[in-house]
Amino acid sequence: MLGSGEIDMTMIAGIGARIGDWGRRSNERALANAREASTTLSRTRVEREEVELYLRTRYAGPVRHEPIRDVTRPA
Repeated sequence: MLGSGEIDMTMIAGIGARIGDWGRRSNERALANAREASTTLSRTRVEREEVELYLRTRYAGPVRHEPIRDVTRPA
C-alpha cells in the first residue's frame, strides 16, 4: 500500500516493463508509418506518370485555340 512506507515491487516491475517495452513499440510504429508513407508516395508517383503519359498521347500535337466569336455577354 502506498503511503505506508512500503514499496509495491509488482507495480514498479510493471512500470519498468512498460518503459522497457516503449522503445520496441515506438520503433514498430515508426516502421509502420514509414511503410505507409512509402506506399502512398509510390502510388502518387505512378498516378502522376500515368497522367503524364495520357496527356502526352492525347495532346501530342500543338494545341490551337480558336477565338470565340459572337458571344453575348450579360449586362
